[in-house]
Amino acid sequence: MADTYKKFMELELFNEEEELTDDSVQLAASILMFEVGRADGDLDSVEVAEMVDILKNQFGLNSEEVTRLIHSARETSHDDVNLEKYTSLLCEHWGQKERARLLNDFWVLALTDMEIDHHERDLIQRIAELLKLDKDEIDRARIHAEHVLELSTS
Repeated sequence: MADTYKKFMELELFNEEEELTDDSVQLAASILMFEVGRADGDLDSVEVAEMVDILKNQFGLNSEEVTRLIHSARETSHDDVNLEKYTSLLCEHWGQKERARLLNDFWVLALTDMEIDHHERDLIQRIAELLKLDKDEIDRARIHAEHVLELSTS
């Protein structure tokens, strides 16, 4: 994963000679997820646990792989993260269905603490737009996340 991280950070997204691995796409999605998790200024243990579950389910990773992925995402994430860079990568390598599923995961993560901060909402909407998802998809994903969380807390 460390080699993938270095390659990803050095990669020019539109360089046709470079071939991206699944690890690079997973890292891009994880960085965006980490950004959503910390958008309200507080990435707590419940949100990290939810992120671990999402990454395990989304990518079929084991605990060790998820730990490395989250560590790499945390190292990469900073105040000036280039959302366009990561969303472009995902748009290039994922279809609409995969991008919409990631949007569902963002909402689940943001709503894990049972409240949505305006920073989280704004960031999710911005990322969704960059992922070329429309307002209806954003609304459906939020409703789906609320339903999933309601069922898991019942």
